[in-house]
Amino acid sequence: MIKAYSGLLIVVMQSVRSGGNCGVVVQLKEFGKGTYLNLNYPFPNQDLTIVAWNKSESDVSHLLNKRVCADGKTSLYKGKAQVSVNSINQIKVQ
Repeated sequence: MIKAYSGLLIVVMQSVRSGGNCGVVVQLKEFGKGTYLNLNYPFPNQDLTIVAWNKSESDVSHLLNKRVCADGKTSLYKGKAQVSVNSINQIKVQ
């Protein structure tokens, strides 16, 4: 438990040093409840994944190849950093 918590702190600190929850959207992947936006590198080497949960707002294709920042809950999923957003308004083009 402590190890996972420490890992989360390290990931968040690295993310802040490299510009926060920001990066270039290089890959989009729809799933049943929303869309994954992988930043800087395609899955499985992405720096960060933005998880857009609202399927009704999941048309984020206009964000492909754009630098974006996401304001949402940051967590780890299978050892990778992700930011969960419930609205497209939480993703800003830079």
